[in-house]
Amino acid sequence: MSFRISVESVIYRHLQDMPGEVLLVKRASDCRVAPNVWNVPAGKVDFLERTYEAVVRETSEETGLKVKVVQLLSEDAFEIRVGDDKAYRNMFTYLTQATDNDQEVKLNKEHTQFKWVTEKEIHSEEYASLMPRLKQIILEVFKSHE
Repeated sequence: MSFRISVESVIYRHLQDMPGEVLLVKRASDCRVAPNVWNVPAGKVDFLERTYEAVVRETSEETGLKVKVVQLLSEDAFEIRVGDDKAYRNMFTYLTQATDNDQEVKLNKEHTQFKWVTEKEIHSEEYASLMPRLKQIILEVFKSHE
């Protein structure tokens, strides 16, 4: 059994004359936690690191994007399975925005794909692996930006 404090980065953008979008990333098949699952950039908080610092760092490490924190969206505690073990997470989910919309996404080895998705697209079967808890948070972000 393990315990970890983690962060998630819901990166929202709204380009001119386009619907709002959130960046989803697909985890690689060889990842120990959640292989082949669509998610948002996420990761653990390092010792003596604040959660808002961790979300900026993790987003940069996983996507190459420089982001700013807009607000804390959610604090959750839950249990997940990691292989045959149980793991416990305290998750801090932040709304973030890229500091420059012209930045290119550059995935690290933890991910194989990325997609900027609209509210309509997030309901697609392609993203069925997205955790229901996270999907609900993302839908609330879309709703708050209507």
